[in-house]
Amino acid sequence: MTTLSNHMTMPQSARSHAGHVMHTVNPKSQEGRVLLHLIRVGSITQLQALELYRVHRLASRISNLKLKHGVNITSNSRLDATGVRYVEYAI
Repeated sequence: MTTLSNHMTMPQSARSHAGHVMHTVNPKSQEGRVLLHLIRVGSITQLQALELYRVHRLASRISNLKLKHGVNITSNSRLDATGVRYVEYAI
């Protein structure tokens, strides 16, 4: 899991762009909550999105943030301790 300290190493341009986009996204919407999490923490997984924000379709929210708002979000395939694959989205 990415910690807040990892967020601090995020390139300044990515942080400022995401912060600028936050002004155009409703912070109470699912997209807004996901974007705010990405800005604060640096990454998010489907399980985190579901547990923290009750977002069931994280991939769709990520797609909207990329296409509608131009946020540069990367997706990285990971394996958990039991060998199950999951995707971690990072800014």
